[in-house]
Amino acid sequence: MSETRGRQTILIVEAGEIIQSLTPMRLATLSLIEDNAIETQLEISEELNCTPSAISQHLTALSNTPISIVSREGSPTITTEGNKILGIVSETLEVLGTELDNVVWRNKDEMAEVKSCLDPFHSTRGPLLFLVLHSIGIRSSVGEKIDLLNTQEPIRVSPIVTDVKDRQQERGEGVTRDKVRWRLTKLKEAGSITVDSKAVEITDKGHAQARLLERIIQRLEKMYDDEASTEDFKSATSDHITPQHTHISPPLTDFDEGTVVSFDADSNDPTIMPAYCSGSDAAPVLPLTDTITVGELIEAATRLGRQYDNDKELELNWTLWTQTEDLNMPNYDTV
Repeated sequence: MSETRGRQTILIVEAGEIIQSLTPMRLATLSLIEDNAIETQLEISEELNCTPSAISQHLTALSNTPISIVSREGSPTITTEGNKILGIVSETLEVLGTELDNVVWRNKDEMAEVKSCLDPFHSTRGPLLFLVLHSIGIRSSVGEKIDLLNTQEPIRVSPIVTDVKDRQQERGEGVTRDKVRWRLTKLKEAGSITVDSKAVEITDKGHAQARLLERIIQRLEKMYDDEASTEDFKSATSDHITPQHTHISPPLTDFDEGTVVSFDADSNDPTIMPAYCSGSDAAPVLPLTDTITVGELIEAATRLGRQYDNDKELELNWTLWTQTEDLNMPNYDTV
C-alpha cells in the first residue's frame, strides 16, 4: 500500500463521517446558530420543536467530527472550519435546487427536500457508502480528482468492488461483494446512480454528491498539511530558539512605518513571527504577535486599506526579527 493511497483512504472515511454528521436537523441547528438571533440550546429546541437534550446531542456530534464544526465553549458557535464546511454543503444543495438560507425548518416538506438532496448519506452507517461513491466519482471524472466535469460513461461494477475491497483491507477491515452491491442499490434508490448487473452510471445528483465528498476531503487535506507545516517549522527552529523567545509577550511597540510589532528588548536573540507582506521580498506590513488585539488589527487593516488599496493581495511569511542598537527599531529578515 502506498503512503499516498493510505492517506487518501483515511481522508475519504473522515470526510464521510463529517457528511454523515450533517443531518437535516443538524443543518437546521447550524443555520439558527449562524443567524446569531438564537444563542441557547433551549431557544434552538423551541424553534425546531424538539427537546433541549436532543439539541445537546446534535451539538456534541458536531463538535466531535474530524473537523470540529461547532464550539461549545459558552454559547454554541460555528468554528472557522465549520463555516467552510457549511459553505460547501450550501453550495452543493444549491446545485441540487435547494437554497439552504431560504429553508423554513419548521416546514416538514422543506426539511424533506433537504433530506432528499443528501440521501442516501444518512440511511446507512459506516464508511462503505463513501468509499463506493468516491470510486464511482473518480472513474466518472475527467481529471485525477472528482472535478466539475464527468465522462457520462458507464463504469463497470467489478473495478468498483475491487477498489472498495482494497481500501477496506488498508483499514484492516473486510468487505464482501454483496455489501458493496447493497451500497450501490442505496445510491440507485436515492437517484445518485443508475445501475444494472454489470455497469454503473452516475447522475447529476450523484456527481454533485461526489463533488461534495471531494471538496471536504480537500479541506481535511489542507488542514492536516497546515498542521504538519507548523509542526515541521517548530521542529526545524527548536534548536535555534530558546524557550523564553518562542512566545512573544513584551508590550507592543511601533516602528517607523506604523506597523505594530513586539520583540524581546533584553536580548539580541532572533524572534520568529508570522507577518503579512505586500510582496515576497517586501517589508512586513502587518506582523502578527501573540499580544495583538482586535482593535489593533482593525486599525492596521484600515491603515493598509488607505496605503495599498483594499484589493491589494498580501502574502503571509515567517519573518525573523532581531534587536538593533535603537531599542525602538527592530530589524527583520524573511525566513
